[in-house]
Amino acid sequence: MKKAYIIPGLLILLLSAYLVLHDRDRSHYTLPFIPGVAVSDISEITVEKGGVSIIITGKDGVWSVTDKNYPADKNRITEMLDIIKNLKVTALVSEEGDNLARYELDPENRIKVTVKSEAEVLREFEIGKAAPSFRHTFIRIKGSRSVYHAPENFRRNFDKSVDDLRDSNVLTFEKDKITHVTLEKGGKMEIFDLSKGGGDAQTSDLPQGQGDDQTSDTSKGEGYFQTSDTSGEEPDISPEKPDIPQDKRDALDSMLSTLSSLKCSRFADIDSKDEAFQDMETAASITMKGDKTLSLKIFSKDGELFPAISSENDYPFYLDTWQGENLLKKMDEIMDIDDQGDTQNRGSMMNSMESTEVLENMEHNEDIESPEKIDSVE
Repeated sequence: MKKAYIIPGLLILLLSAYLVLHDRDRSHYTLPFIPGVAVSDISEITVEKGGVSIIITGKDGVWSVTDKNYPADKNRITEMLDIIKNLKVTALVSEEGDNLARYELDPENRIKVTVKSEAEVLREFEIGKAAPSFRHTFIRIKGSRSVYHAPENFRRNFDKSVDDLRDSNVLTFEKDKITHVTLEKGGKMEIFDLSKGGGDAQTSDLPQGQGDDQTSDTSKGEGYFQTSDTSGEEPDISPEKPDIPQDKRDALDSMLSTLSSLKCSRFADIDSKDEAFQDMETAASITMKGDKTLSLKIFSKDGELFPAISSENDYPFYLDTWQGENLLKKMDEIMDIDDQGDTQNRGSMMNSMESTEVLENMEHNEDIESPEKIDSVE
């Protein structure tokens, strides 16, 4: 009788243990092996999304974007290459690849990446959205319908526009090598000698755009900088040039720090610097001399951006509002430009001129009407 209860009990216990320790629905699969790719073998990356393709080409470590060969952002291309080189899968998500829109791997949303060498296609895969953990990305590999997990969240590294992939550096230099700075704004021009033993400032009130012809005259002492205007006459420059006040030195140093690694917000639709921004007024110009001459011209604000051109970039571009306003404000501080103050000064000058004219007219009338003066003349 006892045996009749013991044997079924043991069977139930063993069956329960089996069910706990084994998943009856577990799928057994082998993850595909993705062979490595040497970065040195990669000569072209095509990133396609929504029917728009961006071609990135490289040679000897120098990368460019589109058939116009825009210089590419080195850091962003390096991030892409690292992901391509180390690509692998860690888990199978959907063997049949059903409901691709769920993973943003449908034709409207997926990002297709094709990697080529000079001779062949090295790698081709599709990128979907990040997994809920944000530590993986859904991908599909060419030749397979399955959806896999790939390590890291890297969709954002490939979800880029042409402007995003272009090198946005528009001015780069070592600020300690700058010896002279020329600022032009509001019809006023100031030249600052920052060379060793220099530290001088010179000011000239010239019409906007007439201070571009600048020459160095070493015969007049270290750091001397001459500006010529349209009259052809040499300006009267005092041999005792004033030292740059400390607050202006600090503002100049801050401005040069900003300019030494200046990045643009985006590039203009027109590639030619000669053709871009033709109808726009120049807001300010900055010229710097060191190992070579560098320049930046900022135009009046266009919407939310400041159009600009630089001697160190072949393409016209835009600065963000905060960038343009910060530079213009620094120039105002350095050049002592105050719109309200300038207006008041002009008003005072006009009042002074009017008072002088009244006095001169009164004196003139007195000369005519005075009998004593008439008698004296006779």
